Amino acid sequence: MPSEPAVELRRLRESSSFRTYEVIRRMSMCYGMMDSKLSELIGLVSSMRSPGRSGRSSYRDLESSTMELCQTLSDFLSRMYACKNLAAVSAKRCGVDAEFRDLKRSSLGFEASLMVNLRNYVVHVDMMPLEVDPGTGAVVFTRRCGSDQMWSADQRRYLRSADLEGLLVTYRGMLDVFYARFFGMLSRASSADLRECRGEIGAVNRRVGFELVRFDPFAEARERLAEA
Repeated sequence: MPSEPAVELRRLRESSSFRTYEVIRRMSMCYGMMDSKLSELIGLVSSMRSPGRSGRSSYRDLESSTMELCQTLSDFLSRMYACKNLAAVSAKRCGVDAEFRDLKRSSLGFEASLMVNLRNYVVHVDMMPLEVDPGTGAVVFTRRCGSDQMWSADQRRYLRSADLEGLLVTYRGMLDVFYARFFGMLSRASSADLRECRGEIGAVNRRVGFELVRFDPFAEARERLAEA
């Protein structure tokens, strides 16, 4: 007679190797959601460049576009920060804290620090740091955002002349490199736990008589990075 799925799942979650698997799996899912939202944001900013939009748009249209952009940016920044924090948890769980810190220093630069500060600005100062220029239709940072003293002098200069689409595309390329290396690091560091977990999951699935848990810790990350 097949085992009770809920009972088997509770037992599986008591396993140390499965807890490692769960952390990595959630890291992969979080990265996939973040990258999906970044794609949406880049697409939205790019659409603002459509010929004929500028000069003909009413204030209501500009206002609506600005609100949509800022909401999409906020959604992305929220997922970005969740991914950043979960990466630290994953590194600690797999015992690669020092390597993780080295990877951040070598792979993440000016654009990454600017995006983290932008998240802090949106959360603590103003949820609408972007606007659509009524003359050109370009997406720009508001004067209030670009002049806030939370930014360094270099960052303020950058924000006053920033091409948002260019910034996001550059940042995405930086994230692709960073997370591809990070997931490789996690895979190597957790290989013994993952081998053990694969066996545990297989045994559980046999006892319940169907695929209760699929062993695929890097599914979402692999799919998103393959598209990069």
